[in-house]
Amino acid sequence: MLYDRVKQLCSNEGITITELERTLKFGNGTIHNWNKSEPSVAKAMAVAQHFGVGLDALVSNTKLPSKESREIFARFDGYTEDQKNLIKCYMSLIETGKVR
Repeated sequence: MLYDRVKQLCSNEGITITELERTLKFGNGTIHNWNKSEPSVAKAMAVAQHFGVGLDALVSNTKLPSKESREIFARFDGYTEDQKNLIKCYMSLIETGKVR
């Protein structure tokens, strides 16, 4: 399952597993071998960090966040508390149908 999740994240990013291995400076075929064996926690963490997801996203059946969602979250995370509260307020207005 882990291999399939990484493969899906790579596909969402428009990269191959081989390109991910190069980016993370893993040996050739390291991630491909996860289809048959378990990776080290350090390598799994490196992949999770690369994609901006938690380890749980790599090993569970939960829906993987899209690239756009991860980018929005990363931007949101850098905002001040006041900015975050404004965004949350606006989201609340959208959800209640007061803003279209």
